[in-house]
This record gives sequence, C-alpha cells and structure tokens, in this order.
Amino acid sequence: MDAAVAHSPKWEWEDEVNWLNCSYRSDESEGDKKLFVYLWSISCGYCKEIIPDILQMHQDNASLFQLVSIHVPISDSDLDREKVHEVVGKLGINGPVLLDNEHRWISLYESEVLPSFYLYDAQGKLVSSKVGIGNIKSYLSSLIHE
Repeated sequence: MDAAVAHSPKWEWEDEVNWLNCSYRSDESEGDKKLFVYLWSISCGYCKEIIPDILQMHQDNASLFQLVSIHVPISDSDLDREKVHEVVGKLGINGPVLLDNEHRWISLYESEVLPSFYLYDAQGKLVSSKVGIGNIKSYLSSLIHE
C-alpha cells in the first residue's frame, strides 16, 4: 500500500476550495468515526450504479462513518461544475464532494481505476482499500465490521 495514502488526507482537505454541497471540515465530535473515501466520475456508469449502495451503507451507519466523495473527471465534459452538480443532485449525494479537476487526489492515491474506495480508522490510518466494483456489496458490508 502506498505511503502517500496510508494516512487520511482529511487535514489537507481543509485548504481545498473546489467542493460541491459543502466543504469537508474535520470536527472533534466526529473524532471516533471512520472515514470512507469514494473516488468516482460522472462518466463512469459503474461508479454511478453503486452510489445508492454506498449512500445506504452510510445512512445505515452514520454513527460509524463519515463519507467524502472525490469526483475525478475522465473526459472534458466532466470538468463542467454545473453538470457534475446536477448529477450529484440526481444521485442524492448530500455530503461533501471534492472536485479533483486537476487529478491531484487520484494521483495521491495512485489509483488508475474508478471507482476506488478507501477506509480510514478514527486515527486516520488506512485500514481497507478496493478498486473496481467486483464483489462491491460484500465489500461494503464488510466495512461495518472493520
């Protein structure tokens, strides 16, 4: 596992300005929650297909998890903020969505596949990661027991 993502980047997100819905702010009251990071794109059919499962997992376990989505453009049209905002609304994503228009975050994660998933414990240590959608429902279920 790459050292660059071994610890949660959430403290670096404090300086990010390219957010939809709301910006991520670390909160002391959230200190004992895990952090689930989801890298996806509006041009990725599989990414959009599994968002309801991710949102349901988060809703069912909101006391355990924080959820941050990172939108990674894979085509020029994915750079259109309004288009991304529209899709985010249609998909029902209400939490923070970081727009990675310059591929800073996907480069940090060294991910070449979307969707990608990263789970950090309450101390910010990476405890689980997955790329692709193979066995995604069992993976999401397993996160509850991590």
